[in-house]
Amino acid sequence: MPKIEKLQEMTRDELIEYAFLMYSLANSITSPIFFKNVEGRYTMCNQAFADYLGIPREKIIGATVYDVAPPDLAEIYDKADRELIEMGGTQDYESTVITKKGKEQNVLFHKAVVKSTRGEKIGIIGVITDITERVTAKRELIREEKINALQKIAKKMAHRINGLLSPIVGQCDLMLLTEHAISEKGRERLMAMMSHSRKTSRLIKEMTVFYESFSNGNNGMDAPDSFFPPCLDEFHHLKKEEKEPEKNQKSGIKILFIDDDEALRIVTEEMLKRLGHEVKTAGGGLEGLALFHEYQKNNPFDLVVVDLQMPNVSGIEVVEQIRLRFPAFPIIVVSGRADHLDPDEAEALRNCVLLGKPMSFSDLVEKIGKAIS
Repeated sequence: MPKIEKLQEMTRDELIEYAFLMYSLANSITSPIFFKNVEGRYTMCNQAFADYLGIPREKIIGATVYDVAPPDLAEIYDKADRELIEMGGTQDYESTVITKKGKEQNVLFHKAVVKSTRGEKIGIIGVITDITERVTAKRELIREEKINALQKIAKKMAHRINGLLSPIVGQCDLMLLTEHAISEKGRERLMAMMSHSRKTSRLIKEMTVFYESFSNGNNGMDAPDSFFPPCLDEFHHLKKEEKEPEKNQKSGIKILFIDDDEALRIVTEEMLKRLGHEVKTAGGGLEGLALFHEYQKNNPFDLVVVDLQMPNVSGIEVVEQIRLRFPAFPIIVVSGRADHLDPDEAEALRNCVLLGKPMSFSDLVEKIGKAIS
């Protein structure tokens, strides 16, 4: 650009030609460019600006932001312009613009104060950069992070709640099978407790499916119908007669049961003993591995039943340690989210038998038979 002194030496025709050159240069730029005077009226814009707004350039020149934008957006633009005129310098901020298609686009405004040859503020020049794709990508990333966080929470909740339900279901099951003096009314109440515990477990599993479906881009549409209303209404009444499981499996085997839930250890130990098995229990992965290796020397275990999610040493770590020395050793892994393992977990447990929580007497019998067969 020529210096001020050079411009002052130009003839009228040269100035006109120079102005036309600047005008052509502005129109050749694909980014929307505009100029406003200190009163906030547009005095110049390139074709890209007019095309972006979908308004003819002749209608833009002389207009204010209130003439070319909705009132709420115009107020934002006007306030920013006034602040820039007052403070001077440059200004960058993100906002939105309604384009010619009536679509709201995310944009970055970069504006600067323009001064005359005498140093007086005469207006603002601005450039618009469309950042819709970037903003959309950022929002999608945040959305995915939130969904992943919810998914992890849902899985932890499923494991924890189903773990709490397991002793209840197990104890009810044991009482129904062994306490013959219970009245008919008492048996009905026990069966109702078991029924509602299982319904709660199913609802937790459906909630996990619901959050997983979001991560698959299906907006929750993969979730079972029962997750949505009328799932909040009264559950369908279930009244199945509990039958004592057939003891058609190998009896008298030695089992190591590892779980950090003391109530579940007590109930499961009694269940297994009722089936004629010898049982040892451990309250965590480290204790369980110590017991396993101790007994493998002289009086080895035939089966290990271990909880998936435990503090310090997890069920997967227990499985990996056992399989280092005994690759084909039968192991049952118990989890409140056995149907919704992460891919890495599923791979690590591919040769194990999975048992979901809450587990009943019959569930335990079935899985033991599968594991030792």
